[in-house]
Amino acid sequence: MGGQPFEVTYYYLGLFGVSILATLVMEDAGLSVLGFFISYVVGLVITCSLLSLPAFMGTTAFPELVFRLAVTVTFFAFFPLAFFVGLIGTFIGIGLGSRIR
Repeated sequence: MGGQPFEVTYYYLGLFGVSILATLVMEDAGLSVLGFFISYVVGLVITCSLLSLPAFMGTTAFPELVFRLAVTVTFFAFFPLAFFVGLIGTFIGIGLGSRIR
């Protein structure tokens, strides 16, 4: 049976829920979208930096390979599914927030 493990599905559901709740708490559509993009970029930078740390510190025999793998893993972890799930959650939160107020 193919598909993704339950842990990955729970991760995306959690990301979706947090995106909706964050937008409801912020109460501003423009600020919510801006906050999503800023937090997304910060998460990308932190993840790629931590995964590349062995290459930067010189603790591996193949630093180019480690850096290339860090960028690849970061890209596939954050894009395309996580990006769109978070963005859709943000827009749903904007819609819900306008209906609640």
